[in-house]
Amino acid sequence: MRQTLILLVLGAVAATALCPECGAETVGDEAFCPTCGALLAGREELLTARAALVAVGSDAEYSVRLPDHSPGLTLIETPRYRGAGFVIDAAGSVLTTSRVVEGGEEFWVRLADGTERQAELAGVDSATGIALLRIADPPPHVELAPPDPGASLETGDPVTALTLTPRGLLTAAPGVISTDSRQRSGLLLIERSLLFDADVEGRYDGGLLIDEAGTVLGMITIRPGAMLERGRALAVPVELLAETAAELADDGRYERPWLGLALLEPAGEAPVVWFTIPGSPAAAAGIGRGERLTAIDGEAVTGLDQARGLLAARGFGAAVTLTLEDESGPREVALTVGTLPEDPRPAPRDALQFQLGLHVEPTAAGLLVTAVRPGSPADVEKTPVGETPYYRGIPGAAFEDEGYLELDGEESLRELVENSYLERHFALGIFWGPTRRDGKVLISPLKAPPLL
Repeated sequence: MRQTLILLVLGAVAATALCPECGAETVGDEAFCPTCGALLAGREELLTARAALVAVGSDAEYSVRLPDHSPGLTLIETPRYRGAGFVIDAAGSVLTTSRVVEGGEEFWVRLADGTERQAELAGVDSATGIALLRIADPPPHVELAPPDPGASLETGDPVTALTLTPRGLLTAAPGVISTDSRQRSGLLLIERSLLFDADVEGRYDGGLLIDEAGTVLGMITIRPGAMLERGRALAVPVELLAETAAELADDGRYERPWLGLALLEPAGEAPVVWFTIPGSPAAAAGIGRGERLTAIDGEAVTGLDQARGLLAARGFGAAVTLTLEDESGPREVALTVGTLPEDPRPAPRDALQFQLGLHVEPTAAGLLVTAVRPGSPADVEKTPVGETPYYRGIPGAAFEDEGYLELDGEESLRELVENSYLERHFALGIFWGPTRRDGKVLISPLKAPPLL
C-alpha cells in the first residue's frame, strides 16, 4: 500500500510549492515535506510528536487468509512492522498497543530519522490494551500531562490522529470527537476510552491522538470491524496511559482489585448489580441481579469511582463487607477482594441480555425470547417476544448464507458470545422462519457495564 501524507486541510485550495529545505515540489497544506521531512505548515507542535513517534516491529508471524478463490491457503509474512508507538520519557519508555506486540519475542523500533533500535518488552496490560517497550538512546519524548480538570472534550471537537510509517513518514488524519469523551466501558479491553471519527487504518495502531494545540489526548487503538468501517476509532485517554505506564514500568503488569460485579449507575442512586462474573468473589457469595450496593465496610457508596477507591485502599486479599439492598431490605455479605483476571467474561446469557437487551431462556424448542429491554437495540428492531430465533449472523460479517448458524441452545449462544464479545459490539441477525426472510439485525451499543 502506497504511503501518503494526509493533508491537514486549512479550508483553502492547496497550492503547489517548493520545500525550502530540499526544493522538492510539495502541496501548500502539507505539514511536512514528503521528500526530506521538513516542517512546512508552521505546526510546531507536530515536531515533538514526530520525533517521539516510532514504527514498531517484531519477529511475530503475521498470517492472513487469501481470497475465497484460494481456499485453505495462507500468506505468512515475517518479520514486519505492525503499528506505531511513541516515547514518553527520557529513559526510553515507548507506549504501543498490545496488538502491535502480540506474538513477538524480539522487538525493534524505527525512528523518524530512519534509524532502528532494538526494544525490550517491559510489560503488557490486557485491561487497557497497553504495552510498554524500552529503547536505549531515545529521541525527544511527548508529555503525558493529565487533562485540565476544568476542560472536557465535547462531541465535534477537532482532533488529529498521528502515526509514523516504517519509512519515517508522519501521517496525519484530521478528525473529531464523536461522542462524550472518556466513556466507561467496563468489560471491554479498554476500560476508559475516547471515541473519535477519522479516516484511520491499521498503521495508526499505537499512534497519537492530539488536539489543536498539540496536547496528547491519548493513544490510538485500532480494532478491525464494523466500527472502523464506519470511520470510527478508539483512543486510550492520556490519564489512563500515564497511570498504566507507571505500573508496567515498576512491575511489568497492572493488577487491579475486583469483586466481579457488573454494575449499572442510575443517576443520583447507588450502583445496581446487573450480573456477576462466573468464578468471581461476588458470584461465589451469591450476590443477585438488582441488588443495590449501598456501602463497603460501613462506608456509603456514592459512585463507582469511589467504590473502586475503597477496594484499592484495602488491597488484594482483604476481607470486605458489602451492604446490599433490594425490595426485602438491606443485607451484609462478607467476601475477599480478588484480582481482575486478564479476560473477564460474563455468562453468555448475561452478555447477550446487556449488550442487546434481548432476554432469552432455554426451552425444549430452543432459546425463547422472554423479554426485551426498553430502548435497547432489540427494542429498536421490534424484536418479538415469546418466539424462538432460528439463526444468527456471524458478528461483524456480511449476512450471507454461509454466515448463519442455528441459535438453538446454550452451546450456540456461548459460541456467539465468545466469537463477538471482545469485538466490542454485537452485529447479530436473528430470524424467525426457516426461509430466513423475516428477521432482525441488531447492533449493540458500544458501552458495557463497568466492573467492580
